[in-house]
Formats: sequence, structure tokens, C-alpha cells
Amino acid sequence: MQGDALAIPGSTTNGTTSLTNNGTIAFTDGGNGCYSGVIAGTGGISMLGSGVLTLSAVNTYAGATLINSGGTIALTDAGLLANSSLVTNNGTFDILLKTSNTNLAGNYVQSGTDTLKMGVTTSDNVKLLIAGSATLGGTLYVNAALGHYAAGHYTLINAQSGRTGTFSNFTNGFRRIGIQVSFGI
Repeated sequence: MQGDALAIPGSTTNGTTSLTNNGTIAFTDGGNGCYSGVIAGTGGISMLGSGVLTLSAVNTYAGATLINSGGTIALTDAGLLANSSLVTNNGTFDILLKTSNTNLAGNYVQSGTDTLKMGVTTSDNVKLLIAGSATLGGTLYVNAALGHYAAGHYTLINAQSGRTGTFSNFTNGFRRIGIQVSFGI
């Protein structure tokens, strides 16, 4: 199945619709698209478009998630990919709007030119928790909400089966509020 978010069956305004996917759903959004239905099944999803696909439901599909170059998959607070066997980020994986941890059942792979976006607040250290391994490259962008942060070490990513590679770029909003904080992976 292929199309923009509104063309894929199951997208609703309340997120109560479910779509069983045992193949691949290919999203082709060139602008901003939102898919609010629950994607279930053994299949996976691909973001083939150059736009932003926002997933706002608790998805339970078990297949791989692919973000192609130029594309973005963003998760809102309720949005989850917890059972995805593999997340391959060749674009942007945006979890800035998450106020709870993002869990991935499989591995996370990010190539050298791509971006992982995360957010932190003074009261919440939200993490990317990976049950498998993490292969890292590209940019880590951390958006810091205004407020007082304690100097120290904040763990943002935890890969239970280990990590290879490192982010080649780190950008953040901490400089604008005048503090230095290190982040562990």
C-alpha cells in the first residue's frame, strides 16, 4: 500500500481506527502528513516522501521502519513504534514532542548524514530505549526547554545490545540559556 497519510486507510481524527499491515505501508507525503490510526500486524512502514509524517497512535506493527533521505517520521507523545524490529533512519527521526520514553524492540541504525531530534525539559529526561543495538552517525539535535538545568551527565539513548559509531554533529538549545551539559549514549 502506498500514498500520503490521508490516502492510507485507517487515518482518523481520533486514532481509534486500526489497520492490519502484513506487508509494507509506504508513505509518500511531500508536505506535513499525520497518520492517527493504529498500525498493527507483522509488516513495516516506509517514509518515502520528502515531508514530515507524524504518527500519533500506539502502533503495534512488528516489521521494520524505514525513513528515506529527505523524509521525517515524527512521534507525538502518544505515538509509538515500540514493536518495530528495526528503525533505519536515513532522514530525520523526530521525537521532540515525546514526554515519555520512546521504546524500540529491535535495532536503531542512523547513517552519517541524518538526524535524531530529541527534547529535554528541566523536569523530564526523556530517553530513546533500544532493546537491540544502536548504529550511530550524523546529527543528534537536542532541544532544551527554558529553565534551570543541573550541570552533569544526562543519558538520552540506551541500547541494550551495544552501540557502534558516534554522532558526528551535536546541536542543542543549551547555549541559548547559558549552560553546558554533556550527554551520554
